[in-house]
Amino acid sequence: MNPQPQVPLTLKEYKYPEKAKWTRVEINTFQESLLKNGKDFGQIGNEIKTKKREDCVNFYHLWKKICSTEYEKVRTVWKKRDASFTMDLLKTVPPQAPCLNLRILPQQHLDFELSKNKVKFL
Repeated sequence: MNPQPQVPLTLKEYKYPEKAKWTRVEINTFQESLLKNGKDFGQIGNEIKTKKREDCVNFYHLWKKICSTEYEKVRTVWKKRDASFTMDLLKTVPPQAPCLNLRILPQQHLDFELSKNKVKFL
């Protein structure tokens, strides 16, 4: 991660309350937890132990503006994880039976058996 990010002037002028200041250890824990838990800020706060969920949400919005390169890296990891999950989920979906393009009039009755994706008309 970038140890000396470029801070926009408006953020440099903002005076943070003492409780809102983050130590290097808290920031590192935040980033590691963000990668692992996504935007579950309650869980992130639990892992940091010294910050609440609200503190983590506020810091996240500041962090993604100041550390945009790190933010994009985290987003890339999330996207890859989501794509992998989707592919794994699709593997569990059973194949669909082939579509039968039959035109059946309302007064007709059609008897058939379906076994192993094959249709046998009676």
